[in-house]
Amino acid sequence: NGGRDGAMAAGTGSMSSDNDDTTSIIDEIYEAPFLPERWPSILEKLAWATDGEGGLLLTMDGNRTQGWTASSAMVPLMEQFIAGGYEKYNVRPQRGLAKRYAGFMSDLEIMTEDEIATDRIYQEILRPAGLGWAAGSIIPAPSGDLIVFDIDRRFERGPYERSALSFLDGFRPHLARAGLLAARMRLEEARSATETLGRLGLPAAALAATS
Repeated sequence: NGGRDGAMAAGTGSMSSDNDDTTSIIDEIYEAPFLPERWPSILEKLAWATDGEGGLLLTMDGNRTQGWTASSAMVPLMEQFIAGGYEKYNVRPQRGLAKRYAGFMSDLEIMTEDEIATDRIYQEILRPAGLGWAAGSIIPAPSGDLIVFDIDRRFERGPYERSALSFLDGFRPHLARAGLLAARMRLEEARSATETLGRLGLPAAALAATS
């Protein structure tokens, strides 16, 4: 896989941010609020660069997922997560937020191994798919929502080490800006749509009920 080899060269080989691949990923990150179809590729490249399998981007209200996108490997798992109502078991976003750390943390920094061994998300979704180690970062939005970036590894690869987390931290300010911009754009679009419907004499709720 040439794309994966290139991402790995940019990532775990040197964990260096001084290369064309990293610059290209950063460029894509800033394009993503305007071209949301870029997010799966970005998440995949960040995963591959840190010896991971795939990644997720979620917007959350409390423990309720409002929207998400994912690299191809993670799409069926995220669909299983939503369809099975696993959100109520997900302790990582709120625990991560409580850490007040503006960077990526491994799951072992916010959960114990004993907790992971009995966690339904790990045991019923991630581990059966061969995954089971994650690195994540939580970005609070002014609206009160959370923007969550999650990068996942195969179980046999082992937990995310500090060098990989530090590499991801180099992208975190860019991801935060792009994520917040995307969230703000969605709010403005929703507000504009509501105002337009109001001017037309149509309640927004009526559209939602028929869409």
